[in-house]
Amino acid sequence: MTVDGEREPSDISEGEEESSLVTPEAVARLREWGGDALLGRMIDLLLELAPQRLQALTEGERNGDMATVEGTAHSLKSSAGNLGALQLQEAAAQLERAARMGDEGRVQHLVSEIQEYWVHTEVELRRVHPGLAGSGSGAENSGNGEP
Repeated sequence: MTVDGEREPSDISEGEEESSLVTPEAVARLREWGGDALLGRMIDLLLELAPQRLQALTEGERNGDMATVEGTAHSLKSSAGNLGALQLQEAAAQLERAARMGDEGRVQHLVSEIQEYWVHTEVELRRVHPGLAGSGSGAENSGNGEP
C-alpha cells in the first residue's frame, strides 16, 4: 500500500487481478450498446493507443513536461474508464492530478505504476475478448478515434 492508502500493483493477488482489472459491468454495458463488435473495437483501440500513451507519459515525465503528462493521463483515464479498467483509470486520475500540481516525484512513481497496471490490464483485455482483441476487427477504421 502507498502512504495514502492506495494499493500498489504488487498488493493485488492473482485471482483478484483477473476479476477486478476489467469490470464485468463495463463489458456487459458495451455489449448491450453495440454487441461484441463495439466491445471488440473498444478493446482493439485501447490496445493500439495505450502503448503510444505510455510512451508519451514516459517521455513527458523524463522531460519534466507536466502538461503532456496531464493531458495524456486524462486521455488514458477516459479510455480505461470506458472499458471498466478501474485500477488503470484510478492510477491515471492520480497521475493527472499529480502532473497538474507539478509533483514530479509522484508523477515518476505513478508513471511506473501505470506501466505495471497496463501489463496486467492488457492481458485481461485480451482474455475478455480474445476473438477480437488484436485481430483487425476494424477499430483502426472505425472513425471513432477514442475508446
